[in-house]
Amino acid sequence: MARKVLRLTARSKFTFRRPRDEATLFKNITVDPAVSITNVYTYYSDYDHLYSFGFTAGPSASFKVTVGKDVADRWGQTLGKDQVIRFGTGPLRSRTMV
Repeated sequence: MARKVLRLTARSKFTFRRPRDEATLFKNITVDPAVSITNVYTYYSDYDHLYSFGFTAGPSASFKVTVGKDVADRWGQTLGKDQVIRFGTGPLRSRTMV
């Protein structure tokens, strides 16, 4: 019997008041503990200034996402201070099949 590997995805969405300089977004967002760059998914919507940031995460894990102070808008104005979001994933539910 083949085992299935379950992959959980942690997603964060950040909404800004003004359009962002996309080049400053990805390089100024960090995750602790670090995640592999190949497991990070991003999307920026210029229409509503929404930045989606997701990554593959395991069960029962705690994360800290930091949006760095150097994230800038199109006119060069930065956030000025780091913004930190902490969250965790829940445990997997046990399931027994006979």
